[in-house]
Amino acid sequence: MDECKTLIPGGIVTSDQIRHLAGVVKSCGEDGCADITTRQNLQLRGIELKDTPEIIQGVMDMGMCTLQSGQGLRLVHFSAQSVPF
Repeated sequence: MDECKTLIPGGIVTSDQIRHLAGVVKSCGEDGCADITTRQNLQLRGIELKDTPEIIQGVMDMGMCTLQSGQGLRLVHFSAQSVPF
């Protein structure tokens, strides 16, 4: 299980956006959790590599990206054990 960090534009998040992220975390089962950082980022933990495209699309659909600045969903971390070689 790994993590995905998203930068919230302006540090402002709506209740619908939080509900969406809560659904992502809930779908991860017991390994899922979310952290709010001191820099107004959200880190989703416990996600699996196979779920990443759907998570990224959901974050974009919910308006939680700042593509014009080059920073949106970033720092998607996966361990070498989660990537099949």
